[in-house]
Amino acid sequence: MPFGTRRHSVNVYDHEAAVRYGSFGLIGTTYEPGFREIQRIVLRLSDPINVLDFGCGAGRSTRFLKSLMPSAEVIGIDISDAMVNESRRIDPDGHYILSTGGIPAEDAAFDLIVSTNVLVEVPDYDNLKSIAAELFRVCRPNGIFVLMTGSFRSYRSSYRSFSYSSRNKLRNGARAECTILTPAGTIVVLDTVWSRGAIKAAFCNEGWKFCSCCYPPALEAANPDGLPVPPPFIIMSFRRPERRPDHYIRLRSQTCDDLE
Repeated sequence: MPFGTRRHSVNVYDHEAAVRYGSFGLIGTTYEPGFREIQRIVLRLSDPINVLDFGCGAGRSTRFLKSLMPSAEVIGIDISDAMVNESRRIDPDGHYILSTGGIPAEDAAFDLIVSTNVLVEVPDYDNLKSIAAELFRVCRPNGIFVLMTGSFRSYRSSYRSFSYSSRNKLRNGARAECTILTPAGTIVVLDTVWSRGAIKAAFCNEGWKFCSCCYPPALEAANPDGLPVPPPFIIMSFRRPERRPDHYIRLRSQTCDDLE
């Protein structure tokens, strides 16, 4: 099955779900600290010209990147036609593309690639590696890839903008039911659990050089039971080297606790 088709995503989103995602802002949501960390990383770069928002959803992340880099060409891409249509409706001047079989771009087309909350949609490790390889292809040498995805402890936690119902021990590739609270209503999805180690292995084995990771703290101080709230997201960055390195990182264990 070619990369970019719906078999590369756990969930399928209809028009109603896209509209609900499109109602999401940024300020005051659980997502805000993660986006601010992405902002910190992006603003340290030297004026990217061509930027890809991989898995743009309803366009919130694309619009955020456009606000940070007004002189750059920012393109949002997604495999959901409902999401792409909603992105275009909200931002008619934006550049949004539907992917039906890979990223429709030449090799080394982008200086910067950003992806927010997309890896939770990836159903298995082989697909995770195929995404890493496709992003490597379209990123220019010494270009940067920045991703934001759930920290493994978040899959047992509740936050202002979403909550998980699973209390079982989670493994890489496991599914966790997530209820997302948007201003326009709730959305229930299945997220795929990936640890930092699994993500790092998948991307480094496809040629990326790992640069950094951090866990922005949650806006919420404590859960209703008074326990501290774990960071909801991990932010990771990678650099595409000029030459593909000859190395392999073995995935030692399937437990998130071992690979965090």
